[in-house]
Amino acid sequence: MTKEKKLYSRRFKKNHKISLAEEDSDVEEVQKENVLNLDETSKKEKKVLIFVLLAQISILLSLSFRSFPLFNVFYTGLKESINTYSGFAMNNGQVPYNNFYSNDGPIFFLINELGNILGNTWILWGFEVLNLLLISSFIYKLARKRNLSVSYAILISILSIIGITVTLNGGNLASGFAIYPMLWSIEFIEKIFNSEVDSDRNFILFGLFQAITIFIVPGVLLVNILFFVFFFIKFFKDKPFDKQKTYKFIYNLLSYIFGFLIIFYLIIYYGLINQFLSTAVEQMFILPFQSIVFDSSLILNVVVTLVVLILIFGKQLISILKELRGVNKDNIFYKYIICSLLVYFIFTILNPMYVIGDMVILLPLLIVPILRNENMVDKKFSFLTVMKHLSLPIIGIFAVLALCINSKIENKSIFEDEKRVASYLKQETSKKDRAIVLSDDYNIYVNSKRLAMLPIPLPSYPEKYKLRFEELLPKTESKFIILEDDYNGVGTKTVKNEIASFYSLNKKFKSNNFEVYNRIKSDESLLDDKESDKEKKSSKEKTKSLSNSSEKLDSNSSEELQPVPDFIPDQQYNNFDPNRQYYGQ
Repeated sequence: MTKEKKLYSRRFKKNHKISLAEEDSDVEEVQKENVLNLDETSKKEKKVLIFVLLAQISILLSLSFRSFPLFNVFYTGLKESINTYSGFAMNNGQVPYNNFYSNDGPIFFLINELGNILGNTWILWGFEVLNLLLISSFIYKLARKRNLSVSYAILISILSIIGITVTLNGGNLASGFAIYPMLWSIEFIEKIFNSEVDSDRNFILFGLFQAITIFIVPGVLLVNILFFVFFFIKFFKDKPFDKQKTYKFIYNLLSYIFGFLIIFYLIIYYGLINQFLSTAVEQMFILPFQSIVFDSSLILNVVVTLVVLILIFGKQLISILKELRGVNKDNIFYKYIICSLLVYFIFTILNPMYVIGDMVILLPLLIVPILRNENMVDKKFSFLTVMKHLSLPIIGIFAVLALCINSKIENKSIFEDEKRVASYLKQETSKKDRAIVLSDDYNIYVNSKRLAMLPIPLPSYPEKYKLRFEELLPKTESKFIILEDDYNGVGTKTVKNEIASFYSLNKKFKSNNFEVYNRIKSDESLLDDKESDKEKKSSKEKTKSLSNSSEKLDSNSSEELQPVPDFIPDQQYNNFDPNRQYYGQ
């Protein structure tokens, strides 16, 4: 019995130890699960906090945009003011590419039209805030994928949207809305060239994003063509060839084309409804090549843009070029990026309506390979790291900011006069009235909420645009013509002739930079005056002829009358041509 008891006690103790060990392991697993749940909740909380931080910064930065309705104290140039004017004009019946000229895409004008649908720019400002938030969150996720610390990733995303805001110069530019789809496309292209594509179905999304980008900024079409060139090079370079590889390549192409055609057909439908399809194609893809002018302003634009780009991206570009010459000699993605940079830079800077804000589209082309660079991996947030990698980009952003501030200071007096002219025009006209403003921008139209009578072409545009303006100007019935003092653009002589004939200088309104001319008579009164003048002339001629005939009769009264041949009415009637008389009337 004692042995059995001892055995029982040993078994009991053994089982008891096993049960205790199992309980301990269960407790440890529960604790691990609790820790993991806490980590997940903390990560979610961090993501929410980061999202809120990026949203707040996006809202603060967007207060500098001209679309913010509560205040508007900054001058904007021709391109930005036309874009701001476009939303108001389209909601009042005007059509892009016909009533105002531009080389931006129809999706951009659709955004402006929807942004002004309430009669103000609150919705447009909301689109711009959302755009900055999407860009910053995408760059943050991209930096975290490259194993950068949270603080460093936040800093890069914030610095990126600050640079975008400063470069856009408060303007409503198409390139700003094209950054997010371009970022997605460039990251996907990187996966394609490095054979990292998770699903071939993503090619449909790739085609969608590429089409959206092209129909916002048409110059990106050249970058898209370059992608296909390098995509075919990669296909023929990767060996061995087999049926599966060929079928996959064809499937990817068809998926891309399908996604692209969805947006393409929607744009064609939108263009057919608004009747701007042919003019849009001409102004987006043909006109930029026809209106290239090599002058001093082009040289200045090239120098300033190169200095800014070298300051912001110069160090990273040098590292990419070194890798192309060294280890990554055969890296197709880096070669594609370098070629795309050159092509887009040349095409954009030769455009007569170029502004430095058009270059923000280079950010997606550069930030994806920069964040992939090995020198940036596992970098922790510190002051020395920031100064080492981001000092030159910060200096470049300050340089762009200095240029923007300088232009606003130089044009401050003009902008103040423009606001005075706009308020006067708004008081003296109704929404139905039209005005012609011959100036270097559309700020008077924007501030006065009045529609432009005619689109004014640039001096570098082809002759048919200039002739159209000169032909239509005399036919207009605008209540005012507002002429900038130093204006020497298209149709100057025609405008001066029109002013001399039908307009008088408004002496009540005084301005240092503008002259306001009122229409003195309507076309109907002028026609009546012309007809009365004709009647007076004809009456004078009749009196002269009567006096001459009376003198002749007096002189010939002594002479005998000569016999007159008989009048043959049938012969005269037969020679009468009723059709000739009808067409002569």
